Amino acid sequence: MIIEIKLIGTNNTDGIKLRNNLKTAMQSLKNNTKIQEINDTASILEYNNIKYTPALIINGVIITQGKAMPSIDLEKFLSLI
Repeated sequence: MIIEIKLIGTNNTDGIKLRNNLKTAMQSLKNNTKIQEINDTASILEYNNIKYTPALIINGVIITQGKAMPSIDLEKFLSLI
């Protein structure tokens, strides 16, 4: 199964932290994963349900927004997919 991951608003301190935490969490997983980073304002505004950045969307579901989810929590979540 391909996992589609979108990172929204990774051009700030929490966004960078979320990106790094996600990369750490994904190191232990061996799967086909597509990661897309969205940082331009026009594209971010297309996501009506995103109120705060950074945000993490996995397979179309908003997982977190407005904070950097810890890598251990991301790893647990990704292992369930």
